[in-house]
Amino acid sequence: MGSNDRPDENEIHGIIVGYVIYFSLLTIIVTCKFSNSLKNPNKSTQTISPEDYFQTAVLSLCSMIITGIILTSVWSHVNYHDNPLIQFYGYNNICIVFDTSPSTFVMPVCWFFTGFFLVCYAVADSKRIWRLPKLSKFCRVVSQMVDILLIFVASFGSLFVSIQPEQDMIAHTVPFLSLIIILPCVYAVHCWQSCQRSWTYVLAVVLYGAFSAVKASLTIIALATKHHLSADWAQRVDIIWLLLAIPAPFLMPPPAEPVRNDDPDGARKALFQKLKTRAFYAGAHALPLLLLFIPMTLLSILWSITAAFVGRLRALVMKPTPVAVDFTNIDSTGSKIVPTVATETGQKICPLKFADAYVGDIFGYYMNFWKGFHVYAHALAERLESKVFALNIGFPVVGCFDTTSAETFNCYRSELNFKFISQFQYATQNLTSNIVQDGTIALQVREMTLHCLPQSPRDESFARGVSFMRQELYKLTELDDEWLTRIPVDQALDRVIVAFVSGAMVGDVICHDLLQFIYPMPQIQPLFPWMPLFLLPSYYAMMSAINSTIELIHNTPRWPEIANKAKEIGAPLDAVSRSLLIAIGLNSSGLRCSFINSVFILPLLPLGGKELVANEALLESFCWEVLRFCGLALLMEAKEETNISSSKGEHYKVKAGTKLFTHTGYQSRDEAIYADPHVFKLDRFLKAPPRDMSVPRDGMEPLPISIFNCPFGHMDRMEEFRTCHRCPMMPFAQPLLKEFVKLVVTEFTWDLNRLTKRTVNQLVLQNGNAATNKYLHINMLPDVLRGGLGADDQVIATPIKPFFVSFKSVPVSVACDEGVEMYDRK
Repeated sequence: MGSNDRPDENEIHGIIVGYVIYFSLLTIIVTCKFSNSLKNPNKSTQTISPEDYFQTAVLSLCSMIITGIILTSVWSHVNYHDNPLIQFYGYNNICIVFDTSPSTFVMPVCWFFTGFFLVCYAVADSKRIWRLPKLSKFCRVVSQMVDILLIFVASFGSLFVSIQPEQDMIAHTVPFLSLIIILPCVYAVHCWQSCQRSWTYVLAVVLYGAFSAVKASLTIIALATKHHLSADWAQRVDIIWLLLAIPAPFLMPPPAEPVRNDDPDGARKALFQKLKTRAFYAGAHALPLLLLFIPMTLLSILWSITAAFVGRLRALVMKPTPVAVDFTNIDSTGSKIVPTVATETGQKICPLKFADAYVGDIFGYYMNFWKGFHVYAHALAERLESKVFALNIGFPVVGCFDTTSAETFNCYRSELNFKFISQFQYATQNLTSNIVQDGTIALQVREMTLHCLPQSPRDESFARGVSFMRQELYKLTELDDEWLTRIPVDQALDRVIVAFVSGAMVGDVICHDLLQFIYPMPQIQPLFPWMPLFLLPSYYAMMSAINSTIELIHNTPRWPEIANKAKEIGAPLDAVSRSLLIAIGLNSSGLRCSFINSVFILPLLPLGGKELVANEALLESFCWEVLRFCGLALLMEAKEETNISSSKGEHYKVKAGTKLFTHTGYQSRDEAIYADPHVFKLDRFLKAPPRDMSVPRDGMEPLPISIFNCPFGHMDRMEEFRTCHRCPMMPFAQPLLKEFVKLVVTEFTWDLNRLTKRTVNQLVLQNGNAATNKYLHINMLPDVLRGGLGADDQVIATPIKPFFVSFKSVPVSVACDEGVEMYDRK
């Protein structure tokens, strides 16, 4: 059909369908790439980079190809075996879908948008060239010339979809040939501009340029001589070139732009972006390793399942047990504990109950993994009517789930050369939690960690951390509502926590986005099945992020002081750097439960939390009670035959080598210590108890001692911090939470998504004692919490991930007298 022929009725239908398909795809592309800028051009926090335009142009070209394939397949009567492309080149290239009606009536319009985005890229890139530092004049001139040539090529590109090959093959081909030649030039000057170019990127540009040159040469030879070389060989080159051309813009790292000297925050953002890009490409380059990772992991799963069945069959014969004595007077029903053996002190040793066969396998591990250790432990404790029992969590262990039995762990509180067992496998052992570090270096690193932390809530470093935390909260207010809803509450508050910890420890904020390449995955992986983590692409992104984060730490204001102190005590600087990374990236996550639950609970108070600011005692009580629902699973091996006592006064004895297990959040739900232990009571600590009190008396209950993961003993043992595994942030957890609550209720207002608010509201107790009590009481049974193995396992569970609907700043105000009176009167 000639270009002057009118389309028939059937082709008109194809033309209409073609426009609908292309513009539908284009609308999706533009919405995804530029939605924030289009909806809120004045409020947008994300500038449009030249690469955004370039990527949109390539996606628009892909949309043209998809549209052309559909139109050619359904409405065109093209002869695939005898056409101008076969005659000139010996094979059909991608242009076959553009060259016949109805595509010829659609593609010129489509190319307008593709060319438009290429021109936008060239203009934006030309502006950026003169802002980039350390570029030679020659580089700037060459880059500018390439951008100008790209504009011309984009302008004349519509000719190759307007002129059909049977009319004029040269006029049809030259515009597309120009595009083939100019694109590698764009990537080459882009690589030239980048100061942080990697050899991988350089090789990729060279490879793409080589295939472009070969393809262009073959095309020129065919046009000039009207004879083609090997069609099979040329078609392979053409396919490889197309497969390289489509993803290339998305793998092109932008050159770092300079920032003004008076804009330190902008400088940090530029540096963070560069380091994030470096980590991303480190992982992308390792994608082929997945071909080895997948089969090896599948084999490991098969081995773990087989070993589990063999272990359970073996247990039926051998009946392994952790008990250190033989029992001859056990209740046949197993429902009661019968004292049978007397110890030297006159204590009666009770038989240990078993929740399952005393084995460890993949089935037991994932039973705990998915339900969450404290949720699963609660269900078993209710069924067995005991807080001390044997169970399978991937290891055969004896669980110690009340305050007294968990004190068994206290016998190792002063030994940093004692290493606790982990329920995970780690990608790199020198970035494990400080809970599983041991030896002399652990002692030195411990001292350095304590040196970097504030020595009291009145220290300058503590105030500096709070200042960075405030800045991070104000950044949330700068986001428009659409962007705010894309950030889960967990992630937003993680950034706030990291801002405080890094600000207090090293004097500047460490990029939270970099830490996400490290923790929790791929650094922390399930114990079953064993996986070759070094074959994961994310492993290499993690290693790049580790090096980048350490580089950031070395450039913080406090690093010179930290390095000098490390040299004084002989601590290796690399170990100190990594310990700071662990503290900022991993240990700080122990605060997550408390921060998230606070954001959930504060709006339930009559004045939204302002009454807490006006009543110091009530604020203290709120913070202690929130911290009570916070903890981590711990696992250790008894070095010798060990006595275990429960809060009920029962006594057990286990063999040396027995693995002991506890969850420090669940042990703080001990009925012997706390009344209604599964209820959040705003007034529980209103009458402040002495800090060294360990049992309830005089109407007071002891302060929670299981903040985060490891107060192995009570809070009066502060002198042991330098030589124990206890969390070094523990003394500052409650003061920090107080500062956070004061900040959010006096300087901000927020609203959570409807499902989250409804879920939390349903947990408020309205009957029994709570109905007559003026203080807020909330059901916090393990069943209503998230569970799982993350640091947010004791956060109130919601149907969907919670997010902020709004987060606004307000003038600082003081709670009204009504709130003071409401909580002060008896």
